[in-house]
Amino acid sequence: MRALLTQGNAIGVILLDSPGREKFSEHDRDLVVSIANLAAVALERARLTEELQQQGQLRQNLERFLSPNVAQALSRYLLQHGKLWEPQEQLVTVLFADVKGFTALSERLSPREVQDLLNEYLHEMTDVIFKYHGTVDKYIGDGIMAVFGAPQLPGEPVNDQHTFQAVAAALDMLAAQQQLIDRWEPSRAFAIRIGVNSGLAYTGFFGTRHRLEYTAIGDTVNTASRLESAAEPGSVFIGEDTARTVAEAFMLQEMGELQLKGKQQRVRAYKVLGTT
Repeated sequence: MRALLTQGNAIGVILLDSPGREKFSEHDRDLVVSIANLAAVALERARLTEELQQQGQLRQNLERFLSPNVAQALSRYLLQHGKLWEPQEQLVTVLFADVKGFTALSERLSPREVQDLLNEYLHEMTDVIFKYHGTVDKYIGDGIMAVFGAPQLPGEPVNDQHTFQAVAAALDMLAAQQQLIDRWEPSRAFAIRIGVNSGLAYTGFFGTRHRLEYTAIGDTVNTASRLESAAEPGSVFIGEDTARTVAEAFMLQEMGELQLKGKQQRVRAYKVLGTT
């Protein structure tokens, strides 16, 4: 009997048997050893090839929603552990972006034109979010929800720049949207507004056994959505915790305490004017 070894680990055995005792010569035993070694290499190569194919397919699926570096880390974790990690409470920055007056725009254009416009817009916005290592949580019609600082894989270093990344992404989204408008006919012009908020949120994969979705939930998310609704067209409104963190990197204008829909307490908001 000869074990099939790769990097010191047994992945199988070869058993050679015959009637009687001492029926095999030293040459026969050496031949079995050579065959075992070749078989071990071939099996390990096949396993690695299959693993790379699985990881590539999984990463390709994940890259629809996650920045490429996060998708790669996530696919590697899933293949190594065979499961998703448990939801966790963590500090994140949440961004909501929405098209102002999209219903009126839809009335002026054909359904196909609306689809083409929306697809191009969402593509450009997603590229910006990925550029700043954000995660597209979901598309909500013409709206986008993105999370920065998550997913946070077990054992991976904490991203302590997610607040700066989210605000920088918001400004770049405004610039990218304006570039789109400049290329299009005036009848397709529209404005967007963005809300950003930082704080604790519960993040993880939620849903049923048939369909799971990675998302963030909690008051931090709700406040970001309300800030977006309160923002002026073509502007970025951020919450107080976000403003406190990025005050030295961005020029801010205090907008006072706003009574946001669904919030009992008034929320102090700030408008981002640009970088310092």
